[in-house]
Amino acid sequence: MSIEINEAKKFVLKIKQTETALGKEITNFKINKKNKMMIRRSIFLKQNASKGTKLKNLKIIYRRPGLGIGPDLYNKFKSKKLKYDLSKNYMLKLKDLY
Repeated sequence: MSIEINEAKKFVLKIKQTETALGKEITNFKINKKNKMMIRRSIFLKQNASKGTKLKNLKIIYRRPGLGIGPDLYNKFKSKKLKYDLSKNYMLKLKDLY
């Protein structure tokens, strides 16, 4: 039940081919900042909103792209008010709040 030298070489070669076919276990994706912002989501208005309305009283939705205020910052800014009258589907930005 021993293995011959030429069979051992073939066996090792097959193992190496299998490892190559499986690829690396860890893949490192490099995402630049611009692309990352496009993948993220931002707060959009679901309906028209008037000046002075607090963010927590607005009906909002999270959509792409992530160039405005992100969902992770909602709790930080929910007590802020709108500076301007804003229309439905508007992407909220920091300059729109006071």
